[in-house]
Amino acid sequence: PVDKPAYDQASARVMDTLRSLAWGGVPVVVEVLGWDEAFLGPGPGHGDLGDPRVFAQHIRDRVHEATELTCGVGIGDNKLRAKIATAFGKVGEGDGSGIGYLTAAEWFDVMGDRPTTALWGIGSKIGKRLAALDIHTVRQLAESDARMLADAIGPTMGPWYHRLGRGADSSPVDATPWTPRAH
Repeated sequence: PVDKPAYDQASARVMDTLRSLAWGGVPVVVEVLGWDEAFLGPGPGHGDLGDPRVFAQHIRDRVHEATELTCGVGIGDNKLRAKIATAFGKVGEGDGSGIGYLTAAEWFDVMGDRPTTALWGIGSKIGKRLAALDIHTVRQLAESDARMLADAIGPTMGPWYHRLGRGADSSPVDATPWTPRAH
């Protein structure tokens, strides 16, 4: 059963730990997605960021020291790729290091032959709709005609799924406070 007070307390400790971090000489920007998920980005006016894998391990170490919890970190050149990369560090799904890495340079090598449902934002229902259009893989989605997707799925969502297939995401890390919608 869900122990909401315990989850809220643990989440607050993790998020406070994340907000206490600096990268490139300035505090990080933290966008909270839920109890156990957040995006981090370098703050404005940062200096040299160095190797993001080193900072990812620093994140894991600080969270563990503050909470005795382990965490996974996904590194990407945008939020979509970072979110997907998180799975690549998990035991049984990746190398087990707790750190995954995915950028535009390796997008199609890593994601191209995976099913469309491997993308964040595409579940089984949309996966079935795409399959009915003979779109089964991330590469096929990326190479599909965005206008055809707009006609078949909708003028907003069709092109958005097409962008997902290419790994495109231009949304910034936004520290606006998180408003819970569901648990």
